[in-house]
Amino acid sequence: MRFVLRYWGTLFSLLLFTTYCFSQQPLMHHFTIADGLPSNNIYYAFEDSKGFIWFCTDWGVSRFDGHHFETLTINNGMPDHEVFHINEDPWQRLWIGSYNGRPCYIHNGKVYNSGNDSLCSTLENFGVRYLNSAWDQEYGFCLFGNGIYSINQHGIKSVLPNSKHLVQSSALANLITFRHKEARYYLTSLNLFKESLGMVVPLVNGPFSVPTFHKGHLYLDSSTGFFWNIDLNGPQPLVKKVITPYNILSFVAGPDGTIWCCTDNGVISYNGSQSAIDSTGIIALKGKSIYNALIDKSGNKWYMTGGEGVFMEAYNTSWTYNTETGLHNNNVLSICTLPDGGILTGYNDGTVQLIKGDRSRMFKFAKDIWNRVRFLRSIKGGAFFFAGTDAGLFKVNIATGAIRQISDQCFKSVDIGGNIGAFGFRGGKGVLKYDISKDSVIYSDLNDKASRISVTAVAINNDKLWFGNTDGLFVISKGVTKKWDYGSALAHMRITALKIIKDGILLIGTHSGGLYIWNGAKLVHLDMTNGLISNICRGIYIDSHYHIWLTTDKGIDKISIDDSINASVYHLSEAEGITTNLISDIAFRDGSAYLATPNGVLIVKENVAGSNLPSRIYLTSASLKDSVLHYPKEVVMHYNNNNVQISYTGISFTDLHDLTYKYVLMDNSEDMDTVSTTSSTISLSGLKPGRYKLSIWAVGKNSRLSKKPAVLSIVVLPPFWITPWFIISASIIILIALFVLYHRKIRSIKKTEAEASKRKRKMAELEMQALRAQINPHFMFNALNAIQTCYSENDERTANYFMSSFASLIRQTLLYAKKHWITIEEEMSMLKTYIELEQLRFKHIFSYTIEVDPVLLQSSIPAMLLQIYIENAINHGLRHLKDTEGHLIISCKKDGDDMICSIDDNGVGFARAAQLNNNLIGHKSMGLKLCAERIEMINELYGTEVIVQISDKGSTIDKHGTIVEITIPQIKIYE
Repeated sequence: MRFVLRYWGTLFSLLLFTTYCFSQQPLMHHFTIADGLPSNNIYYAFEDSKGFIWFCTDWGVSRFDGHHFETLTINNGMPDHEVFHINEDPWQRLWIGSYNGRPCYIHNGKVYNSGNDSLCSTLENFGVRYLNSAWDQEYGFCLFGNGIYSINQHGIKSVLPNSKHLVQSSALANLITFRHKEARYYLTSLNLFKESLGMVVPLVNGPFSVPTFHKGHLYLDSSTGFFWNIDLNGPQPLVKKVITPYNILSFVAGPDGTIWCCTDNGVISYNGSQSAIDSTGIIALKGKSIYNALIDKSGNKWYMTGGEGVFMEAYNTSWTYNTETGLHNNNVLSICTLPDGGILTGYNDGTVQLIKGDRSRMFKFAKDIWNRVRFLRSIKGGAFFFAGTDAGLFKVNIATGAIRQISDQCFKSVDIGGNIGAFGFRGGKGVLKYDISKDSVIYSDLNDKASRISVTAVAINNDKLWFGNTDGLFVISKGVTKKWDYGSALAHMRITALKIIKDGILLIGTHSGGLYIWNGAKLVHLDMTNGLISNICRGIYIDSHYHIWLTTDKGIDKISIDDSINASVYHLSEAEGITTNLISDIAFRDGSAYLATPNGVLIVKENVAGSNLPSRIYLTSASLKDSVLHYPKEVVMHYNNNNVQISYTGISFTDLHDLTYKYVLMDNSEDMDTVSTTSSTISLSGLKPGRYKLSIWAVGKNSRLSKKPAVLSIVVLPPFWITPWFIISASIIILIALFVLYHRKIRSIKKTEAEASKRKRKMAELEMQALRAQINPHFMFNALNAIQTCYSENDERTANYFMSSFASLIRQTLLYAKKHWITIEEEMSMLKTYIELEQLRFKHIFSYTIEVDPVLLQSSIPAMLLQIYIENAINHGLRHLKDTEGHLIISCKKDGDDMICSIDDNGVGFARAAQLNNNLIGHKSMGLKLCAERIEMINELYGTEVIVQISDKGSTIDKHGTIVEITIPQIKIYE
């Protein structure tokens, strides 16, 4: 290695005192058709109450939120493609001033005209044509055109007096009015009038154009090489002609009481007292035709041009040096600030440019070879600077231009500590130390293997020199080189930047591991998990407030640390005017940071930060299957058409590409996860029936949220069959149906039971008739046998009587044959006839007694129920008596609700009768069986319980015979 300590004259040339007309200009954002504008001819701009910027063009009007342009043309209902003016009324309607002047306004993203709005139709029918609109303190919101029309929310409030007369007298249709100090003024294209005592008198003759009234001054262009400045603050107007070499396209109220004159040669600031303006007053966009300018509520400046779109200068804009303003080359590799206000910039062709004020000087190193100027550092109060290039290390005397080459080796890194400079060699040559005060090299041959790798970063602090390479971090102290590894955190890690700040805190930038901060006792690690924009560190720079500016492959992180080296990170980006992530070098002076970039030099404030105001966010539309809702607050969908696309936007003109969104969809049961996105639309599909709330936030730089979310209520209607009204109605109908069906079923059952009962009764009747048919012939047979016996014994008289009684009995039997029940009186009458026939038959061997409780005479009893038992008592009991007169007692008495009929005889009884004649027993059994079946049928048919008890009295002489007791419940019988 060799060191060259000499002045160069042949291999290196120095170009001194090369002068340029040099200036810096603000960095502006430029929007054209390529960015979404409908045209590059922009006539006017307006900021609405929501914060959107509207641009009037020759191809419709376009709304801008900082990210997207949304254009409305005649296809959306606009009256004309060419729109000159737009203004907002108190009801958030944006009135459009178009070429044909037809009434039209925009409200919540929808265009209203005479075809779809009653107000516009009323204005149209009234013949209203207008170009401009404004708020008047006396008449409210007014449309200016072929008259002055004051409007309210629903229609024309009034037509200003004299306005129609002035239009007719001037034969023009562009009339405006304003009020100042209790006086009203009217302005046409030809005259300025003042209203006094009900009369309108002319004050100044025109012609006039592009009028602007500001702080008592009326500014009017004459289109003849001057414009008018008319002061209306005094009793009489003071008229001043202001000479201008440019065409005035519009006047705009500027900051600090100034007026901006938008001309065909940029924007010129006018302070109100000048008698002429020229190019020295140009404040923006020299050489461009500026139709209009706007300063929005955040302080951003907008410039509307003819043919070149829109330029926007942010409120916190950075300034730039580039080739257009005198920079040698836009690709700046290194930069250094000088105490006297100068700036040194280094390029990839071995050139260093000194910029001071509007003058520039060039230093050239090794002009015939590729020679990058890798770093620049000023020394000795700015009188000298070091230039590290591919061709070597140089020391330059700024005043004389003398260059001294210190080394012919390539250096990649540098650090200055007091009077010592440390330089890291590229290509494994180690580290060079230079004593600035003695102008001599302090150098020891570094045989340590660590120094034989290219040194990528150096830092010097007192007696220690730190350097890093691709194998980690090393420290040289007292001539000894040691590898520094704090708990293996940096073992074999590629070091890209080193810097020592106050209190000896060491900052270590790595190629892929982020930033390490070491204070001698604690090591703090910063990476993408705790705030860094990237883990690839390129350079470390310290501003005047000891903030760390860390350059990465994705931009700059500005880091603040406290005494405990706790860090907070703020990412700098386009919002702060930093338009590129490729930062080669940074230098500081007087509170500003100078950034070397491929686009020139950017100048930003050290305390630069994006807007502290959160972005505003709005829901712009909700697109359903067959409809679009603008600025929706609620969306109602059906369960089978439950897909919706929701569009929203956050308004931010400085965050630009840093703006993202997050949203959460909530229902009544639970919250869904919060979703982050860069998209400005959300598609929701397959939502279950129910109510939802969608909340969307705009997220600016460093996770700054919008103050309030945009909220949308979403209602998905369920199928009608599960709605409460349907369920209730259906339940009622079902209950009614069940009730009807139940009653029908009951009626059916009852009908079926009735029919079954009827059939059963009919069957029972038939059976009973059959039984009676069996009983009656049995009796008749016995009776006829008795009559036959009389005739056989020639007892004709008895036989005739017997026949007569029998005939009477037959008549009674026939009478009661169809009745189930008869009265006791009728039953006893028939039995009396029957018993007397039996007495005749058996020659009066027995007597009888009938005892009936009088209250029972009309009580019901089954017809001929007692006859079979009386027959058995006579034929099988009384008949067999020999020495004893037989007696038969028939009685009916009441026992509670029952009636007891008894048949008591003193015959031989069951046992004796069986001994006398077995055949008779069989006969008796047949009769009793028939009677038992009949009683069973009666019980089943009428739901009653007739009970029969038969008992034998005994076999003694004093006590013998049979008693039959029949218990019959008293029921009401319907025959």
